[in-house]
Amino acid sequence: MRAALAVVAAAAAAFLGLWASVDRPVARPDTVAACDLRLAVERSWPDASAAVGRAPEAFQRITVLSGDGAVAASRGRPMDTDREAFRAGASSFDVVVGGQRVGVLRIADGRAGELARARRRVLLLAGGAIAAISLACLALHAFHRRRIARPFAALRAFAADVAAGNLDAPLTMDRGNLFGPFTEAFDIMRDELARARRREEEAKQSKKDLVAELGHDIRTPVASIAATAELLALTETDAARRSKLETVGDLTGQIEALVADLFQANEEELAVLRVEPEVVASGEVAALLRAADPDGAIRPFDLPGCLVSVDRLRMRQVFDNVVANSRKYAATPVTVASRLEGDFLVVDVRDTGPGVPSGELEAILGKGVRGSNAAGRPGQGLGLFTASYLMERMGGSLHCRDAAPGLGVVVEIPLAR
Repeated sequence: MRAALAVVAAAAAAFLGLWASVDRPVARPDTVAACDLRLAVERSWPDASAAVGRAPEAFQRITVLSGDGAVAASRGRPMDTDREAFRAGASSFDVVVGGQRVGVLRIADGRAGELARARRRVLLLAGGAIAAISLACLALHAFHRRRIARPFAALRAFAADVAAGNLDAPLTMDRGNLFGPFTEAFDIMRDELARARRREEEAKQSKKDLVAELGHDIRTPVASIAATAELLALTETDAARRSKLETVGDLTGQIEALVADLFQANEEELAVLRVEPEVVASGEVAALLRAADPDGAIRPFDLPGCLVSVDRLRMRQVFDNVVANSRKYAATPVTVASRLEGDFLVVDVRDTGPGVPSGELEAILGKGVRGSNAAGRPGQGLGLFTASYLMERMGGSLHCRDAAPGLGVVVEIPLAR
């Protein structure tokens, strides 16, 4: 736009310069003939008609005014006012008789009129040409802005959006501008990038799902294997077999550590786990809790008859983590108490081990947090964290209490509605 305005300003300056050079005073008529006419008027004064009649034909308009401004003689339309004389481009001469100024002689030469008309024609032609050039420049600027500048700006903005990761906004295609084919190509590229991004996200999501599922599913049987091997080692009298059982326990510990590392490398694994609660009887929940106790540490118990809303697989994982945690840190018999409370079936799983300091009861539910009394025992601080998170996803909750002695883990399971 600035370039177009500069062109228009230059054209205006050129027109003004042309006007200044052409708009000069009209040349005076033939001085000798004008002086002769003035002398003839003075000699015949006050009757100037005869002198005016004998004037050269080149003098198309002649007016003689007396001292009071009256027209004494005239050829053509009288120039009785200064304005009319100026418009005609007339030259004025004083008429002097007997040393006194008695009138004025005004002469408009035809050649001066032709010059004035020629000047006007030149100015009109020059002005028209400059105006046409200015309009052409403005039209060219408008065309450039519409067909080149705006599409290019749109392409630049589109490229910035793509670079920023915004692949949802399509690029409007206009085949009428110079960038039409490029516009279509860029929009095809955007679609391909969007599809590639979706495929990448789906692949990442699939990987997370697989890691989360395998991680949780591996930890449960590994924990059972470790507990069974530990129990057999305690009752085994043959040293060679007891050594092999201890080796199994060590290897399961390594597997658990590797799974924990896998969890930490994929720290969003819990968020992508599918949790699909369904209505089940409390008897099935009791069976899941008993299945989490392969070495028989849980004393006989029963749950109140009711219907609850849980995901069977996730509920099993919750109980596996709770019981495995008790077995690892307490190694005592486990008692289960239960009751119906409001909209929940409350299951209290308690051991009689050393427990956890009361100030750490809430903290040990955090990811990677272990109690101060866990030194020397393998673990990553993920068991109770995972169990608490899964209960929240199922609409329930999990918290710890000081059982004095021991630790109580209270699981609130939502009743079916």
